[in-house]
Amino acid sequence: MRIQAILRGIVFILTAFTAGSTAYASFHVMQIEQVIGGVNGDTSAQAIQLRMRAVGQNFVSQARLVVRDAAGLNPILVKDLTTDVANGAAGDRVLIVSSSFTNLTTPATVPDFVMTQTIPASYLAAGRLTYEDDFGTILWSVSWGGTNYTGPETGSIVNDADGNFGPAFSGPLPSTNTSALQFTGAVAAPSVNNAADYALTSGSAIFINNARDLFSLGGFEPRLTALGREGNDIRITWTTLPGKTNALQRTLGKTNSNYFTNFTDIFLITNSLGSTTNFLDIGAGTNSSGYYPRAFCAVRTERRRD
Repeated sequence: MRIQAILRGIVFILTAFTAGSTAYASFHVMQIEQVIGGVNGDTSAQAIQLRMRAVGQNFVSQARLVVRDAAGLNPILVKDLTTDVANGAAGDRVLIVSSSFTNLTTPATVPDFVMTQTIPASYLAAGRLTYEDDFGTILWSVSWGGTNYTGPETGSIVNDADGNFGPAFSGPLPSTNTSALQFTGAVAAPSVNNAADYALTSGSAIFINNARDLFSLGGFEPRLTALGREGNDIRITWTTLPGKTNALQRTLGKTNSNYFTNFTDIFLITNSLGSTTNFLDIGAGTNSSGYYPRAFCAVRTERRRD
């Protein structure tokens, strides 16, 4: 009988462990990647972007977002995420915005969720935003306002080794321009502390939804993200937006390290899906020198290919 009891205990422990592991593979391993409390002074225009730290975190129907004031009190339910999202790769996002935010980006934002309540303007100087399960377990926390935030900073150890997300980011939640508060760690990075982990975006924020579409608050300037040799060929990759026509141009270089300005189109495409596109320039790797400008959507900035 005692052996049977021990075996039952072992089975129970294994079952509990397995159940817990399954739960953590569903929506828990998540960052609050980006938050903006207003756009150019309009505090009704807000956005929150989550980012999955691991594969399979797209079952967010059991999660919610809650904001608290400078003392960590007076919680307000910003959004109860009542449905799941489709994409669950590591690094995939979940975008939650206010209805006033959608038409301020290029193109107009297609969010995954619309906020039920915005973050009150009185919370922007100092406050705390938490990503929680439906039972109130705090899975990720970001607070702002420096020492003006006096409330608790603690939560679960799922995404922070000691369960303490503080101290708070030193400044207020941005709302006066087009910059956002952004987590600067890598995709899989856990929280260390908000003061070290968060910074303002260097320019206008770009938000990304679960369908991996990009929405910019400052218009959109395509960026060359990769330039690599593949045998005798060169592959060029750049950021883009759905519906934008992209023209890639090239000219040959000179032996004195100068370059011609008579660029000609070698690739023209209207992007219909996704946030990047690329072109394989056949034989370009055998040229002694050559240059690609960045000439997308009337943006023309010279960039040398080494």
